[in-house]
Amino acid sequence: TAFRKCPHTPATVDGRPVAMWGQVQYVWTIEPSSGKMLKGLQQAALDGNLDARYALGAILDSPGRSEAQQAAGLKLVISAAEAGQPMAQLALAGKYESGKRIPRDMAEAHRLYAKAAAQGNVVAIDHLRVLGDAH
Repeated sequence: TAFRKCPHTPATVDGRPVAMWGQVQYVWTIEPSSGKMLKGLQQAALDGNLDARYALGAILDSPGRSEAQQAAGLKLVISAAEAGQPMAQLALAGKYESGKRIPRDMAEAHRLYAKAAAQGNVVAIDHLRVLGDAH
């Protein structure tokens, strides 16, 4: 539903529509209006849901959160990545690549991008190409 609401203009050549590929990045921020959503994510994460573990970690490890919340969030993202969640692997690889919040480690970034890419994550595949590893 959200993608259908995003504006876009189809590509044209001489006024006629043409097929075209392009990379588009949409970034949504989740602003919980109540603790109900966070409690639901916490319970799902405790129940072993890796997607919930990553989502909760990403929410907590975001600007505007306390240092303690960010540290807890980073631990959740690391845990989800180690358990095989591809978005967590991608996020953690980006942190290793940039050196934000953890020491820069290009070998670890590459390893995590490769794990996410092996699961079909196209952003990770693109990062591997940029890093010189056509996947």
